[in-house]
Amino acid sequence: MAATTASYQTLIFMQKDHESSLIILPLIFFASLAIYNTPKFSKDRLNRNKAFIFFASLLFAFAGFLIMKGPVQKLLVISFIGSMLYIMPFYFRSKPLKGMRNIFLIKNIFLAFFWAVVTVSVPLAIVDMEPDTAVTFSLFLRRFLFVFSITILFDIRDMNSDRDRNHNTIPVVLGLRMSKVAGYVALLCFAVLTGFTEYYSWIGMNQVYALLISVIPVAVMLYFAKPGANFLFYDVGADSLLIVQTVILVMFTIGI
Repeated sequence: MAATTASYQTLIFMQKDHESSLIILPLIFFASLAIYNTPKFSKDRLNRNKAFIFFASLLFAFAGFLIMKGPVQKLLVISFIGSMLYIMPFYFRSKPLKGMRNIFLIKNIFLAFFWAVVTVSVPLAIVDMEPDTAVTFSLFLRRFLFVFSITILFDIRDMNSDRDRNHNTIPVVLGLRMSKVAGYVALLCFAVLTGFTEYYSWIGMNQVYALLISVIPVAVMLYFAKPGANFLFYDVGADSLLIVQTVILVMFTIGI
């Protein structure tokens, strides 16, 4: 839902009559559902429920993929390959292959980048927007920064287990306090860039207010974030931050 609503944000920003482009949203929903339920492809372990969700979602996503235009299909293929490199669900000689998620800082950059590709570049491709304009670059960079700050939240959650597994994430290397500072810096850059987009009349003032307000829940969660599993805080709260941002944006866009 987070990926789907973030993609809808892109359509709101880039054109007023976006109803004909909404076909991309079910595809992104099922593709994201498949990626986040990718089973471990090992002879000895296979979660049947997860495998069922993966293959069923992949089937629906592939059906949508077939009716997309060439540029959209290329971006989707690139995104799929990037996702596999990140989660690396494959085994070699009974040992799991390490993906991008185990590399300090690169993990967060890689994850935020591909979230921006899926939720910005793919919707832009379906509405035939040029990918090299200042407007689209600003939107891409804002999405990157916002998601980057969220990735730090989940790194804080996994801090203790990542340390035990020798995964050099930002909190493991820099510590809890400095990792939160990194998240705040990303949010500050997001807010400053949002202000510049209004100055150049790329988005309306109401949308600027909405985006700036959406920073507050992330900043609050960074402040209270602690290592360890917390279903309500992380799996509900942190996972919903992009959805909350979209709801606020829609409310301000239509004048509620």
